[in-house]
Amino acid sequence: LFSLIILCCCLMILRVYSLAQGDGLSEAAARQSSYRLDIAHFRGAIYDCNMEKLVSQDRDTIAAVAPSVKSAAVLSGLLPKSEMESVFSLLQSGKPFALRLDQPLDSGEDIDVFQVDVRYREAQLAPHVIGYCDGSGTGISGIELAYDDWLSADQGEISVLYKVDAINRVLAGEQREVTDTSALKNRGVVLTLDSGLQKLAEEVAKKHMEKG
Repeated sequence: LFSLIILCCCLMILRVYSLAQGDGLSEAAARQSSYRLDIAHFRGAIYDCNMEKLVSQDRDTIAAVAPSVKSAAVLSGLLPKSEMESVFSLLQSGKPFALRLDQPLDSGEDIDVFQVDVRYREAQLAPHVIGYCDGSGTGISGIELAYDDWLSADQGEISVLYKVDAINRVLAGEQREVTDTSALKNRGVVLTLDSGLQKLAEEVAKKHMEKG
């Protein structure tokens, strides 16, 4: 009886080992494992009476990076040494990551580059009317709050889907899938403000008014 139990245990161990080493299981795991990198979620636009945008007029360049020897070489030739030191740890992890770039770069084999709207300018026009959003992108005041449901409902996104292993390292040779529905962000709210008149009024007020 003891010998029979030992034999059964050995057979079970051999079976588990063969499954773990089998190409079929590895391929199935690779097919089922994926990692989604979110690049941007957009809000609807806010326009003046002439359909000129009052928000999202500036853009940042965001790179979706799949760590590899090639992407490391491209970034090391683009980024200053001080910034590259912090990026190196991200490359070592093997996990896809997003990186804001100060210089233009074309998409390549392991890097996808996107132009992403910056919601507000440093000198934002009519800031008290437009309002602002919190860190999660929810309207807190002004038009952003009053029309939050409309401005935040299905307004587009950019994401990249990678094939990865169990610890989210990108699998070499696998195709990535880019989802870009950013065109939906053009839907929004039209105000009665005229941005040209508003700009002139703010310039005069800044010069001649102490408050109000």
